[in-house]
Amino acid sequence: MWWFIIPWQILCCFLITPLWAQTRKQIDHYFPSFQKTSPGRQQYIVKNVAKSGVLMFLSPPALWIINRIVFYNTWEQALIKCMGALYSSGDIISLVYMFDKIPITTKVHHICVLGFSVMNAVSIDYLNSTSIWRNTAVLAAFSAPTYAVNTYLGVRCLDGISDREKRRLADFALSLYTFFMSLSFGWQIFALYSQSSWTWDVYVYIVALGCIYYDDFHLSTYLWDNSNCRRS
Repeated sequence: MWWFIIPWQILCCFLITPLWAQTRKQIDHYFPSFQKTSPGRQQYIVKNVAKSGVLMFLSPPALWIINRIVFYNTWEQALIKCMGALYSSGDIISLVYMFDKIPITTKVHHICVLGFSVMNAVSIDYLNSTSIWRNTAVLAAFSAPTYAVNTYLGVRCLDGISDREKRRLADFALSLYTFFMSLSFGWQIFALYSQSSWTWDVYVYIVALGCIYYDDFHLSTYLWDNSNCRRS
């Protein structure tokens, strides 16, 4: 299937640029103060708001994938690979255009996603029950419904939104993030516990998971500090 997924992955990456351009246009229209921020900050806002839109679009098929895997042990390989390519495209382009502007934990997170996207295209067989790497599908699927986190990361930098509304959005984002990341972590523990053969690639998988979940934890603490939960 690589002969289809690789071109699809490349197409998804190319589509991110016009998506960012349209997102920038809309933000500039509704928030005039956007132009007063630095170019780097503008790019950061656009990247996060655009990514939240992509994740929101992916949420219904992601929940369908989770449902099929968890309750029916059915892995829709073609759908998973296509959605995985679209999911990773934003992070890949962020590495290209914003490598020196994103925090180190996010940078490592994006690099891991890049590695997963390459493997998704050329090597992971989601129908192989002995492969630990097929659980990256569940990792990505549980991340899609947390789109509000990226929405908050973007709009928190805009002056046109009150602090009260930003805290309410942080509350919502933290609730979604905690719920879905807890389910995601629980699934990965179950997958590792069920692994019959602990080959070297399983340990590589654990390291990659650790990098991603460390960034998730770091982001969760930031949401907590900026939500009403911290103030109560």
